[in-house]
Amino acid sequence: MKTSLYALFFLCVLTVTAQEDTRWQLGEKNTIHWSIENNVLPHSDNIEMAGTKVAGIVSYAVDANRNLRIERQLFYPQLHPFIKESDPDWYVFRAYLKETYTDDLVLPKFYIGDRQFSPGVLKEVTINGMITFDHEESKSGITLSRKLHLATY
Repeated sequence: MKTSLYALFFLCVLTVTAQEDTRWQLGEKNTIHWSIENNVLPHSDNIEMAGTKVAGIVSYAVDANRNLRIERQLFYPQLHPFIKESDPDWYVFRAYLKETYTDDLVLPKFYIGDRQFSPGVLKEVTINGMITFDHEESKSGITLSRKLHLATY
């Protein structure tokens, strides 16, 4: 009897704490939406996305100043690494090529006059088959929207 009361209390506490996190809201057309304003920061999360010939884990972090950092870990199941005879046996079963990409490696750099563009702070995140990061207007007056989508062909 005592054990079942403890279990019931534990489930009620879990339910209440789960309902307090209202970071994500359901939107129209099968979307979920996170408006960054008035949320507890910093926050980091990841989402797994997969296509026919590539899969990936997109990890993102928003710091207390609402600056965004994205890391993409891509898996190419069709591309196999070169396996040497000296490699351990378990290495032979890794039948994919994996690579990690950060913003420093993949984002183009562009300049307005002689100053390098830097995006404004993060405004919102939307997931609807793609993950979209919308930034507020930067000091140069440009609004940036970044969409990540894995190829499905």
